[in-house]
Amino acid sequence: MKEKIILYNHFHNGDVFYSRALTQILIKKYDIIYYHNLQKSLFLDIPDIVEINGIPKHMNQNENYVSNGIINTWIGQGNNQYLSNNNGCSFYNYFKLVIDVLGNLNLNPESIYDHLPIIDFKNLPQQKSISIDLEKIKSSSKKVILISNGDVYSGQAPNFDMTNTILNLAKNNIDCTFVITHHFDNDCNNIIDVNQITKIKPDLLQIGLVSTFCDIIVGRASGPHCFTHIKENLLDKQKTFISFTNNSNEGKWFLESACKQIWTNNFDENNLYKIINDEINLK
Repeated sequence: MKEKIILYNHFHNGDVFYSRALTQILIKKYDIIYYHNLQKSLFLDIPDIVEINGIPKHMNQNENYVSNGIINTWIGQGNNQYLSNNNGCSFYNYFKLVIDVLGNLNLNPESIYDHLPIIDFKNLPQQKSISIDLEKIKSSSKKVILISNGDVYSGQAPNFDMTNTILNLAKNNIDCTFVITHHFDNDCNNIIDVNQITKIKPDLLQIGLVSTFCDIIVGRASGPHCFTHIKENLLDKQKTFISFTNNSNEGKWFLESACKQIWTNNFDENNLYKIINDEINLK
């Protein structure tokens, strides 16, 4: 029987998801109990992680209790001790936390590639139907573009309306399919709400699966976009990430990626359109 260990995180979907850099190593040795404040299962694909909604008061967001078998997985802890450089919420600052935690537990980090987030798709509800639907869409499209167009709550990018950009892209690239994470009314046959494919809510883990079928992934540090930062995508030479964030190190989340990464902090609507459209039509 494995020893139990307690993890917690007071913050958002992306913060908890990126902690997989740690959890997928610890799960090999420990049974994990994970406390967070989110009204959904973020580890549905890993049955050995027990999630509990609501964090006990003694688990302070700024403290780290590794010596007591209680681990704060938020990288903003300790007066931003893991955010003291310009890397922001990049893989590298999460990896700094991982190294410290593992050191306190007398464990060694693995290859950085083994710490890239992984989703065990076979354990997801709707996995088969999502894969079948995306195969059909992919076979009939020049390219499939996933756009996380919902609001950002992390402060890593401004909230701006992407509706006109998406409509113009769809109308000018009728042979491509655009999958969006936030619904808006439109009459374009080549714009699909992601929930039409996942058919389940919440569907952040399923969005990770959807992203593996997409040629281009567009986002700006929102929760859904974070769930596309998985090892399968990051090491795919045929994949392109386009990120609109304040900080280039948060846009280009893992620099050793095999995938193509495009970043800008120019949020002008014409610039957004041009960057995405140029990549769609790149020969």
